[in-house]
Amino acid sequence: MNCYSKDGSNMKLTDTVDLLYPDHSSAMAGHDRRSARASLPQNYLDDLEAYRIALQFCPSEPDLIMNLMREFSCDIPTIEYRLDCLEDHLREPRLSDELKAIMRRLSDNNAGLERIRGKANSFMEIHMRREELHAFIACIEDMKALWVKCRKRVSSRAMISLFECFEQLDKSQDYLSMKSDLAQLDEVFAKSIRSVTVGINFNHNMVPESCGILTTSNDRIYPKGNILDRLIFRTYEGHTQFEDEEHTNSALKNLAPDLDTALFKALGKYTDEFAQRIAAALKSRRRLFFNDIGVIEHQLGIYESAARMINYVRSRGLEMCRPKLLPKESRSAKITGMFDLVFFRQAANAAPESRGEKLVVTNDIELSGNGHFMLVTGVNNGGKTTFARAYGICRLLAQCGMYIPAKSAELSLCDHIFTHFPKEETIGINTSRFTEEIKQLAVICRTATHYSTVIMNESLQSTTPEECLEIARAHIEMLAAAGVSGMYVTHLISLYSDAQKINTKGYPTKIGSLVAEADETTGCRTYKLRERPPLQQNAASQIFEQYGAKLSEITGRQDLANKSRS
Repeated sequence: MNCYSKDGSNMKLTDTVDLLYPDHSSAMAGHDRRSARASLPQNYLDDLEAYRIALQFCPSEPDLIMNLMREFSCDIPTIEYRLDCLEDHLREPRLSDELKAIMRRLSDNNAGLERIRGKANSFMEIHMRREELHAFIACIEDMKALWVKCRKRVSSRAMISLFECFEQLDKSQDYLSMKSDLAQLDEVFAKSIRSVTVGINFNHNMVPESCGILTTSNDRIYPKGNILDRLIFRTYEGHTQFEDEEHTNSALKNLAPDLDTALFKALGKYTDEFAQRIAAALKSRRRLFFNDIGVIEHQLGIYESAARMINYVRSRGLEMCRPKLLPKESRSAKITGMFDLVFFRQAANAAPESRGEKLVVTNDIELSGNGHFMLVTGVNNGGKTTFARAYGICRLLAQCGMYIPAKSAELSLCDHIFTHFPKEETIGINTSRFTEEIKQLAVICRTATHYSTVIMNESLQSTTPEECLEIARAHIEMLAAAGVSGMYVTHLISLYSDAQKINTKGYPTKIGSLVAEADETTGCRTYKLRERPPLQQNAASQIFEQYGAKLSEITGRQDLANKSRS
């Protein structure tokens, strides 16, 4: 692989290196897919709280993750390419530490190069340009040294292509010429003059009116030294010494620009060679200018931040895993140890000492031939909405090419995630709200395909219970006929019997049931969901039985009042 220019133009790193796509055609397909998907409902980004997830994965630049979420890749080679790169960052921490620092230095070096304009006309400019060139060479050499250290632990095509690109610079004529020009310049500097004697003419008022160079020397002029230096140590004996105190203002310590430029010009027979050699080295360096290195730096940032997030989750006793991706035709999902990343972050901040299941309760889910679409019912505040969001987040992250919050996962690809999460403050008997819900669900039913995921949360609550049940029944039948997978979180437990009748009609999707249960002894919520028919008595009835007022109490109290009056 050659990532350097042979025609004299600037190098474009992304022509040969892309950490998100395995090839140019995949990148173009991803861009086209992101554009095409913009016409589909984007509710899933808000309903699944995608931006909060993106902030957890990449706090400095969440929009990078959001772009992957909007693309929602359906290309298994692209997704696996990203997962391989992420695994390299998990396996080799130096990719997040040393490599990040080198890339930052390269980016800064590019910025410094952009500030260099015209021919050098002062010692300070020569110094600065040499520093920039030496810094660039140091970056390339450090990159090659890091590759030697990491080679055995890096296996992804993405990272190998990045390291090989820099390794190939040794074969670039521009890089070799730049190193040669810089080495010769350093050699000239080493053998060049070390001091200049300057003559200054004063007028009768002791005002300097002219100056010029008297002599040059390959030896430095040394400080006069104290009495011990002169009589005992004889430190500078035989060398020219300053008559008075040595002032250490130099090109490295803020030499006045006018004086610096004047000296440089006056020493033209020496400095012309400096300027020519530095210009030649810079010309070669400019052709090695990675004008898009920021793109690669941002891509590395995604993996670095994701690896940090995964390691943090694991440090809290939970797991994130690489999903096993299946073709969309398999229409299946099997996840163990699943949890909601949004809730995890809240719980982790609230309980810094808690770990594992004491921090966040995990659940399993399997959507297969017996139940591609689940009715999720059970106790109030039993974790049903959190469960639905966790499933959606797992699907979303998997098709971004990221690890998902679970112990293990096998997921077939889906073409889109449709969500319907009515906001609590808008739920009520409100004709306009109900009309809006029906319109949104109509879009889902008309647009969803055999390979779509649909997640509904307490939909159709903005009408009477009787109408809600009837209309919900019609919608789950349409979804079964469309062949979608997913779930519907609802309190309509009687909907299950209708689902059983729908399952006899031969639709491509079967409807199953998941139930959020309470502890049978204590009645406390377990936040565990189990595949089973809905509970006929929900938690609200249990709470009413345990804590509510009884008719007998009211009538008994009235009887006592009547007796007391009589």
